[in-house]
Amino acid sequence: MARWGFFRRGCTGVHVVRIVLPYSEDGFYRFGDLAWLISQALCPDDENAKNWLRCVYTWRDDGSPDGLFQRRLAPDGCLTENVLDANHWPSETVQPSRVDTEPGSLLFHWLWAEQRRGSEWHQFLSGGELVIHCDDEPKRCLLEATRREHMLQYERELEAAAQSGLLMVCNSSGLPLTFRHGEPLQNGVVHVDSLNEWGATLPGRQTFEMTSPSTDAADGQTLNLSGTPSKLSEADKENIVARYDRARGESVYALAKAFNVSRPTIDKVLKKHGIKV
Repeated sequence: MARWGFFRRGCTGVHVVRIVLPYSEDGFYRFGDLAWLISQALCPDDENAKNWLRCVYTWRDDGSPDGLFQRRLAPDGCLTENVLDANHWPSETVQPSRVDTEPGSLLFHWLWAEQRRGSEWHQFLSGGELVIHCDDEPKRCLLEATRREHMLQYERELEAAAQSGLLMVCNSSGLPLTFRHGEPLQNGVVHVDSLNEWGATLPGRQTFEMTSPSTDAADGQTLNLSGTPSKLSEADKENIVARYDRARGESVYALAKAFNVSRPTIDKVLKKHGIKV
């Protein structure tokens, strides 16, 4: 698993978000991939993470025949595994039912099951309410939802920054794009230095860094200029050089299409062999 991520720290009172992207050989990333890469960095996988509580059901003897059943829902954005945090959540009364086909019948089943447990396992909230059931949300579901939220947010922010000129987006030749919409924008490339210049202008300052080559190489995540994992073997590279034939053979565009890589990737192979400068 690639070790990308983000860190937050205080710096003279300024809130800084440090975003660590997968290593790129030349520091460039395909614009259309940036929002996804950033969302992955902001929400890295955590194989040991537990589930987050979303809802807690309680019971208290209030003198009525059935007692008082309540449901407490976690506020939006609340990430906790501690049942006692439900003390501060809004609560609502839930009506029980002794008809098995009705949802309220579960309340009695949960209460009876909890009461059969040893008292040393019981958990109580501050008002004396006995916790009888907890609904949680698998972290994977929450992780994917949060990633999608980040991705949509950065798609909007990156596009606005590119169109306003705050973020420099280049073409395959390294020249700034003149048309910053649609497919040309998505296929443009952005250097990590340009990301940092843009990040410094944001209300919550953001810095962009790359992992070391060795970190991502083991995971196959080294990026080329297109922002996607390199697919070319050494044999492919030799074949590209031969087919290009010092500009007398196939064009860079045709080779990129034939090998299913970007034109900048073909250019890099040719430059490495001293054929292009």
